[in-house]
Amino acid sequence: MDQLPVAGEGTGIYVIDEDYRIVYFNETAKAVCPNLRVGITCYQGICNGDSPCSGCPGMKEDCSRILFYDAVNRQWLELSSGQIEWPGRGRCWLMLFKIVDRQSMSLFYDLTETSVYEELFELNLAENTYKILFHQNGKYVIPAMEGSLDTMCMEVADHMIDPEDRERFLEFWNFDTLSQRLSGKNHTIRGEFRKLLVSGEYCWVAQTAVLLRTGEQDKTVIMVFIQDIDHQKKQETAASDRGGSRLEEKDSMMGLYRYGPFLERAEQFLREKRGTRFSMVAIDIEHFKLFNEWFGEEAGDRFLISIAEQLKEVEKQCDSMAGYMGGDDFAIIIPRDELVLGNLERGIKHFVKQYGGSAGFLPAFGVYEIEDWNLSISMMYDRASIALSSVKGNYLNRTGRYDAGMKKKMEDDQVLLSEVQRALDNREFIFYAQPQCNMLTGKIIGLESLVRWNHPVRGIVQPGEFIPLLESNGFITNLDLYVWDMVCGRLHDWIAAGHKPIPIAVNVSRIDIYSMNVTNTFAELTSRYGIDPALLAIEITESAYAEDYNLIRQVVIDLRNAGFTVFMDDFGSGYSSLNMLKDVNVDVIKIDTKFLDMNEYSQNRGMGILETIVRMARLTQLRVIAEGVEKKEQVDFLRNVGCIYGQGYYYYRPMPIDQFEPLLLHEENVDYRGIQAHQLEELRLEDLVNKDVTSEVILNNMLGGMALYDVCGEKIELLSVNEGYYRVTGCNPIDLEERRKFIMAQIHEDDQGKVLELFEAACRNPLKGSEGIIRRYRLSGELMWISLRIFFLKERDGHRLFYGSVSDVTKIKRQEEKLASSQRILADVLNINGDEGAFEPQMLKTAGEPIELQNDELEFLDSGVPGGFHCCRWTEDMELLYVSRRFLEILGIAGRELEEEYQNQMVSLIHPGDRERVLSAVMAEERTVYSLEFRMRTKTGYVWIRYQARRKHWNGTTFLYGVILDIDEIMALRQEIKECRKRLEELERCRPAETDLLTGLHNRETGIPLMKEWISRRRGQPSALALFRFHGFPEVNEALGQMSGERILVNSVEKLKSFFREEDIVCRISGYEILVLCKNIGSRDMCRKLEQLMADMKLELSLESAKIRPSINAGYVMAADGSADFDDLYKKAEQALEMASSRGKGICLRCGEEIVD
Repeated sequence: MDQLPVAGEGTGIYVIDEDYRIVYFNETAKAVCPNLRVGITCYQGICNGDSPCSGCPGMKEDCSRILFYDAVNRQWLELSSGQIEWPGRGRCWLMLFKIVDRQSMSLFYDLTETSVYEELFELNLAENTYKILFHQNGKYVIPAMEGSLDTMCMEVADHMIDPEDRERFLEFWNFDTLSQRLSGKNHTIRGEFRKLLVSGEYCWVAQTAVLLRTGEQDKTVIMVFIQDIDHQKKQETAASDRGGSRLEEKDSMMGLYRYGPFLERAEQFLREKRGTRFSMVAIDIEHFKLFNEWFGEEAGDRFLISIAEQLKEVEKQCDSMAGYMGGDDFAIIIPRDELVLGNLERGIKHFVKQYGGSAGFLPAFGVYEIEDWNLSISMMYDRASIALSSVKGNYLNRTGRYDAGMKKKMEDDQVLLSEVQRALDNREFIFYAQPQCNMLTGKIIGLESLVRWNHPVRGIVQPGEFIPLLESNGFITNLDLYVWDMVCGRLHDWIAAGHKPIPIAVNVSRIDIYSMNVTNTFAELTSRYGIDPALLAIEITESAYAEDYNLIRQVVIDLRNAGFTVFMDDFGSGYSSLNMLKDVNVDVIKIDTKFLDMNEYSQNRGMGILETIVRMARLTQLRVIAEGVEKKEQVDFLRNVGCIYGQGYYYYRPMPIDQFEPLLLHEENVDYRGIQAHQLEELRLEDLVNKDVTSEVILNNMLGGMALYDVCGEKIELLSVNEGYYRVTGCNPIDLEERRKFIMAQIHEDDQGKVLELFEAACRNPLKGSEGIIRRYRLSGELMWISLRIFFLKERDGHRLFYGSVSDVTKIKRQEEKLASSQRILADVLNINGDEGAFEPQMLKTAGEPIELQNDELEFLDSGVPGGFHCCRWTEDMELLYVSRRFLEILGIAGRELEEEYQNQMVSLIHPGDRERVLSAVMAEERTVYSLEFRMRTKTGYVWIRYQARRKHWNGTTFLYGVILDIDEIMALRQEIKECRKRLEELERCRPAETDLLTGLHNRETGIPLMKEWISRRRGQPSALALFRFHGFPEVNEALGQMSGERILVNSVEKLKSFFREEDIVCRISGYEILVLCKNIGSRDMCRKLEQLMADMKLELSLESAKIRPSINAGYVMAADGSADFDDLYKKAEQALEMASSRGKGICLRCGEEIVD
């Protein structure tokens, strides 16, 4: 499709075919040109002519903007055009125009060589001057480009106008009456004369004068346009000398009325049948051009002739009239009868299927049920064609019926197509990427590229707004090629920057496959960008397979042989069958999780379908990935059925480059193995229960307790159990038989409601079931805790069958209770919940026992607390009553030593320099909670500890209890930070000596050693050394003063520095020279950076001084271009700079080649 013009508000739109006939126009066009009607020629409806306008703008190859004078309505139109495919008419021209405001003089200067006007003059009557603003080179003899107006008119009349027209020409340019003639309603006059060509012959031209500006204070300005009308005038002369012969009404090959005669005959046909209900039916064979390419034009002709025979047969059977509209388009008017329409569709479809054998060449039908008998036949056919276009590409529904909204949508779609072409030209389309993940680890294993439209007004436009339209119009290929190139380029840049790549998938439509050799296209792209084909995954929709299996299958074989990975996208979306899995030759199938988004009645079926697809794919060694994963429940299900790869909002949304590339920089986020097919063989249940493998006793031991339950309302009956059930519950078959119908009586009354809820939850989630812990009575009456897991199996006659597994968790629950008790103690110690009475009962259980903890309840404090627990009296000596093992470990002493050497006095362990401070704090009456830092004695010296404790009074005695934490390393770090701060302050004081005082950059003494060090340590890493030199600043200083010159230099250096990253090294090595080391950059990125820099710096410097313009030159070298030695790199950059400076201002050269001029 050619580039289209862009329509805006107030734009007139009309469409013409190759015969200049109008096939569509909007209301704006009708308001501007009232004579417009569908079916007439544009030169009749707009210009009141009987032949195409000379140099008709509608037939030009491009859509450049031109100015066009509508002589009938006496107005100027700004017009643009472009080629489109119009339903039922094939190639047409879309024309967009706006009325030009005659006060907007600047518009007349926009004429280019694409204009339909050969000459443009500006006349100034007040000053008696003229200027030639535009003329077509080498066509007419012209006067001087500017000069005296009256002299020019006499010169043209005497030497450049046919003598027979001289008097009329002079009368036209009678300046005494000219202003009066131009003051009419439209401020325009027109004359026709014969003008002298360079060849010596004369050519008829139309000379149009337009009053552009007039008034008492303003100068009177007239614009004069010269237009070639020689062809039109000669046709007018010939028309009177010849008689027209009526064209043959019927097409000789089809035997049906041609387009024009069909419209005339159909009008008469309906006029005679007024009052009868009829439908206009448009018929089109989809992809017929492709049919001709595959089978040859002779076969295509036979194909169309057979369809024409079908239509003639319908004419014989019922009151109808058919026509051949050209190409592969037909029309027929039939009675509005569903039986007639159905027979017509079935007859043509049956023939087409017999001939072509492919869904890709099925006919599409558009039906307009005739309601408005005042509509022209061409408009009726147009509406039927619009209806037809609505079902193109839909292979389930091949018949579209016209409704009022279709016309508006058709117009909007054409405008959208024009915007898409403009957006491609302006590179407004960008690609996002959605990561594909291993759902077991969450790591990224690949990406899928997804196009987005970065619209200048609307912002980011989602693909759903434009992709379907592009696919239906065949324009998707232009966009796909654009995206593929963008993806490959970005992949190349990623690798060039030294990063490890992962595969990225691009989408291929069936239209791409029909319109190009996709294998060669991708091979050329990967070769051009130097990337491994294995890094580019190709996604082809499953529907493309169904449409032309053999063709797509061969394309997939070619792609895989070329090294590309091929995905079948949207598997299961409508066409595929499970049988296809054994024949498909792709590497990966993508399944859509929409199967899981069904209602409660159909969800089980959807789950079953997905599970079957995954299992069959694994049997055939096909890799599987799920798309559209948005919920944790979906993740759990997919993992359960063996699908471990997925993409969707649950993991990542599609994101732009600046968001997904930083993710990939961290290797812990990425699994570079990609999607793997070979996995450990799955253990199947049928293998496990095979009697030759596992005995019933072993199986019972492995599976634990199992039971089947029948639930009806709130009544639960136990149907059967295994041996493991008896072991878990302590029951036996005889007693259980007596109790099985009243099993709820065995459940603790507080948990009976919970049991019923577990069965209900299992019904709601049949795949995952439900799980809970409840209390149950043993036969002895002892209460036990069991874990119950329930799965719903089926329902019949109000009874629901469930499977359940049971396990004894009594020991675990009791351990949890003990742990909770210990945690309550810890919370009280650390003042977490303020429970004043949680600790005393446990604390004094073993008073008088050895000093280390003995209570079971306090065991947690020995192993679960990071610090050392202790309890002491609230006295001056802080007599210790209890300590934990961790307390002793922190101090490096044994309990015996604590008693013998320190008499169980905690105060003796505190550093003498800290004792007074500590005792003052803990003995203060007003405080009950303490948090202190001080030193305590150990075997090897003193360590810093943090002391956290509370004071409690119980049974006449006051205690301190809490924990000590070893913070010796923290204190050492604090001291180190303090010293670092001192060193930093010293460095800051020294900093001015290391920087350039004027610009704040590194000076030569600092910057060059830093560059040398980095280059020596990073040998082999991509980098660049660039040398910049500013010119013209001495002149600036002389003209503007030293201070102004320095200000301009500083601003220029700041601008230059902004182009580089924080990690790059920038230094001023002399008065007007800046040296930059760009780290970790490839040659392509460096080239792009410098192109932008040189362009922006040129603007920056020119703005600084309007009279004296300083300039900048640059030379650079890539590390790969020379040795890794700094001195050698600097020498090469300097040589490149000298060469650039010798060629002129604003030049940047790479060592050995020029990149910017």
